[in-house]
Amino acid sequence: MRSKLFKLLNLLVILALTASLAAGCKAGDDGKEDNQNVQNESDNESKEETARKDEETPPEESGSKSPEEDLVQEGWKKDTSPVTFDWYVNLGYFTQVWGKDTTSKYITNKTGVDINYIIPVSGSENEKMTIFIASGDMPDLITIYRADNNVKIMEEGGLLYPLNELADRYDPYFYEVAPESIRNWYTRSDGNIYSWPNFSTSLEEQGDNSLVEGNQVFLVRNDMYNAIGKPDMTTPEGFLQALQAAKEKFPEVDGKPLIPFGTMEFTDKGNWHLDGYLQDFLAIPFEKDGMVYDRRTDPEYILWLKTLRKANEMGLISMDIFIDNKLQIDEKVAQGRYFALLHQVLGSAHAKLVEKDYESRYTAIDAMFNSKGEQPVVAAEGAINGWLVNQITRDCKDPKRAISFFSYMISEEGQQDLILGEEGVTWEKQDGKDLIKKELWDFRVKDKKAFNEQYGAVGYFYNFHNPFLAKKWQWPRVDYVQQQYDWTKGKAKSQAAYMSLEPDADSDEGIKYVNIELKWAEVLPKLILSKTDEEFDKILDDFIKFREKNMFDKIVEIQTQKMKENKQRLGIN
Repeated sequence: MRSKLFKLLNLLVILALTASLAAGCKAGDDGKEDNQNVQNESDNESKEETARKDEETPPEESGSKSPEEDLVQEGWKKDTSPVTFDWYVNLGYFTQVWGKDTTSKYITNKTGVDINYIIPVSGSENEKMTIFIASGDMPDLITIYRADNNVKIMEEGGLLYPLNELADRYDPYFYEVAPESIRNWYTRSDGNIYSWPNFSTSLEEQGDNSLVEGNQVFLVRNDMYNAIGKPDMTTPEGFLQALQAAKEKFPEVDGKPLIPFGTMEFTDKGNWHLDGYLQDFLAIPFEKDGMVYDRRTDPEYILWLKTLRKANEMGLISMDIFIDNKLQIDEKVAQGRYFALLHQVLGSAHAKLVEKDYESRYTAIDAMFNSKGEQPVVAAEGAINGWLVNQITRDCKDPKRAISFFSYMISEEGQQDLILGEEGVTWEKQDGKDLIKKELWDFRVKDKKAFNEQYGAVGYFYNFHNPFLAKKWQWPRVDYVQQQYDWTKGKAKSQAAYMSLEPDADSDEGIKYVNIELKWAEVLPKLILSKTDEEFDKILDDFIKFREKNMFDKIVEIQTQKMKENKQRLGIN
């Protein structure tokens, strides 16, 4: 046990030194962690061994039943007595409060489980996690980004209950509701499952690939695009001509300058839409000849980055795109300030624009193709790896109730409760389908914030959100949103085999990898803002040399090995 503790403390030191370099989610980008009771350690060898065994085994409960008996009734239904879990969500922007809305009240009354959410101050997430780990005083449950450095520290430090061990002991129902492919994906080298994801779609659920959707789209403002003759924007030449035509015909929007081209915000971690998204649009492969491929130096990608450089030279790139945050981008979407966007499917900000003028809606079109004219290959929404993960810590006051609550949340019944709330209160059967009441749905469209605070349904509490199941209880999308999703059908493909390939954060390669990613975040805007192609080439060449000095070849070897391991877990040859 002591060796585990020393290893944990060493990892924490490394983490503290590299905290500012740690890569975060988008998404996001939610997970859970666990902690050992190190205060029980003693110099006495026998006591140390006893403490170790106590921590590695869930506590016994008098009169516990065999797994066969447990299968008679779902775990959460066997005990609905009141229990409150302290649940830490490692997202500074997570503002949900359990127990104030009708849906969370209904779930608490039904299961007996109440939740006290603990939220960090925005920007202090890593500091908060470090304090939890170092203090040895953990919350019951934790939600955290699946690739956060702390996840590995928690797992290797013995701070988490394996979900499979808790399920074996207390709740075999877990195996009935937790899809096998996701269980396999999250099984670690020691054979244990420490985390369960949200926004994950299992292989069993993905089904017909022609119906799988993504959320990566190239959008144009419909009225402007029609007014300039619906030009072909799949080639660099057509792309530049369309931006120029839009700027000339519509120099202003409500007295403010038009922004010909927009994307997501630039941060110290880069701009994923001009990185991975653009590479997906260009159908650049993730691997070649059995090795992870360097997508950033692919000729097609370089051609389009130079096209953006040319657009800036022509005055078609606004400086706003380099400095605006997400809130400001959403405001400009609501104002219709962009002509074109390489973005995700748009949400509530877009609805505000459409409410004012339907013809100004944003429409997904073909754009930014490779020189062969191949269709984009975008990421399937709800890939198996998910976004956030949920975990049960060793300090959890009642691990039996915790694993039962996890099973409930994962189950179709739990998902329906989280989406619809209570029958008769927030939902009713309409034409044979269970749906949110129409008047409440209309209320949500008009004032989502007020709806969430009062009713808390439609996935407001998204820690365990399953996008595949959620579609069962979804009102038909409005046409302008459906159009964007429809464009992705036939183009969306799972990228799970190529996710989470980063070297371990506490390794030399992991630290160098973070250095390279931070350098790319600096280089990308410089490439677009460079004055000439020659200056562009010099900046890119310097970046490549920087990578070479930072163990890039070794990093690719590690990524390739992780890719092969991913494929094995996914059953891909």
